[in-house]
Amino acid sequence: MDASVAADLSLRRLFCHFLCGSLLIVIARSEDNVGDQLQHYLNVRRVVDDIRTFIKDQINSLEGGAKDDLRRKHTSLLAFDYEAAARLKEWGSLPHIIKESETYGYRKIYGVLADITLSSEAPSETIIVTLQQIINITWKHDTNDIDKFSRWVRCLFSLALTSNIETAEQLLDQVTRIAEGAKTVSGPLKTASFTALTSLDCE
Repeated sequence: MDASVAADLSLRRLFCHFLCGSLLIVIARSEDNVGDQLQHYLNVRRVVDDIRTFIKDQINSLEGGAKDDLRRKHTSLLAFDYEAAARLKEWGSLPHIIKESETYGYRKIYGVLADITLSSEAPSETIIVTLQQIINITWKHDTNDIDKFSRWVRCLFSLALTSNIETAEQLLDQVTRIAEGAKTVSGPLKTASFTALTSLDCE
């Protein structure tokens, strides 16, 4: 088979997987029967696992807008995979998906992952570990969205205060450093940033 034909078929296969994953996540969310819903989520995970076997080579073979589009599609599938893992209570998969999502640097995904984590039935320790991972990655790449960041910190602090004092103390130190940095900003942003970071209400 001609190399260009093989590459085109591989790309079409990838798009089919993306459509399949997107449809399965919609079906899973709308399913009332718990058993059937979990099966749909399991199928989502299988689709994403299959894509992992060849997507990197496919992305590396593309350039420009096509490459960026494929990266965004893969990021969306990782968010679907994270949701599926959370609904299936496969807690051990969550940190790996978070780390994998860092590959492309699309920061909006972390808001989705954080919301899924906070709304899941995960044990407190699992929520603490995964949310802390999301916070650390987000702060490393994006220091502008103080409101979003501070909400996660407050939620994490509230959880850690009742189950992991060491983590709570570390968060206080981290918040102190960030709040001091916020003081260097002038005007309304300075006040809003400092207030958001130092409030302990998870809202």
